[in-house]
Amino acid sequence: MTLNMLQEQNDSGRLAPAMSLKVKLLIGIILIIFATDIIILLNIPILRQIIGFLFLTILPGLLILRTLQLNKLDFLEKFILTLGLSISFLMFFGLLINNLSLGLGYETPLAAIFL
Repeated sequence: MTLNMLQEQNDSGRLAPAMSLKVKLLIGIILIIFATDIIILLNIPILRQIIGFLFLTILPGLLILRTLQLNKLDFLEKFILTLGLSISFLMFFGLLINNLSLGLGYETPLAAIFL
């Protein structure tokens, strides 16, 4: 049993992997977020723009696809939907923040100056 300590038995008696796909995806997303934060905090000039762009154009759409449980798509369909959902989510979320902030009394909610 020492070799199989990281595996558990399922109902049919076979050994199942210890980590499911959901756990691996969660760990991967957390590592991507952590790496992006470190690169932005260290202010590495070119990596900051590239990783930030990739992070904002892939991760929100990927999370929306996983939430909607659209897992049976081809890779190309999933990739294009991920990009489209990410861009549209960021646009609508920015619009929502802009309008809600105006209702709360900020005159320029998405301005470059500090609030």
